[in-house]
Amino acid sequence: MSSQQPPPGPSGTVPEEELINSMGNSTPLDISDISAGPATTNGVNTEENIVHKLVAAAHATIAKVDKTNQTAHQVGAAALSADGHTIFTGINVTHFNGGPCAELVTLGAAAAGGCGVPGALTHMVAVRNDGVTVLSPCGRCRQVLMDLHPGIRVIVDTNPRRGVGGQGAAACW
Repeated sequence: MSSQQPPPGPSGTVPEEELINSMGNSTPLDISDISAGPATTNGVNTEENIVHKLVAAAHATIAKVDKTNQTAHQVGAAALSADGHTIFTGINVTHFNGGPCAELVTLGAAAAGGCGVPGALTHMVAVRNDGVTVLSPCGRCRQVLMDLHPGIRVIVDTNPRRGVGGQGAAACW
């Protein structure tokens, strides 16, 4: 396996498929590379657009996990940088002695990509590897998010029976 980074895409970011294959790499993904969700309004990301694109990025990230190893990686997360164009992703790591949640792995990737200071991230979402479910952060992740990024908006499902998965309603807290 090569340790070389893939060549940057036209906007200086790594193409989506290469970023997702690296899962948790600090190389950012340009939000315009994700085709899910409605278009921007006059070139500005709307809250609905951000929700759809982050959910799609998180689902795409966790979907790349080897299906024989799903017990170790069940949650994907995505966060949007304050520039409105860069998405950082991560997956959880489960081990018998514990392990970081996907949100914390994503925060680490964002910090390595230059977005570790308060205000550098505006939105975050975590999803289950079932392709539908949007998850609320656990207590530890809520505390870390509030301490490190006090203004971040966390996307949560307003109707867990339906799932956001691109169709349902979502709210940010």
